[in-house]
Amino acid sequence: MPVGEAYPKLIHYSTNIQEGHVPDEVYDRARKVFTEKELADLTFAIAAINGWNRLNSAARTVAGTYRPAKSRAA
Repeated sequence: MPVGEAYPKLIHYSTNIQEGHVPDEVYDRARKVFTEKELADLTFAIAAINGWNRLNSAARTVAGTYRPAKSRAA
């Protein structure tokens, strides 16, 4: 399975936890495509992005409205 097909399934099952764990078939295919480090990095990235998405959803943040504060002169 090419990388382009492996990671969307991993993302889907990692973020849709109501469906249960990542199926063995999906995990086994991802292990064949990614190195152990790549798989760990991808898993942490999925968890971080999913966490931020859940926080933004709970806070009802509208995408694209964030504006950083202007720097203050010291």
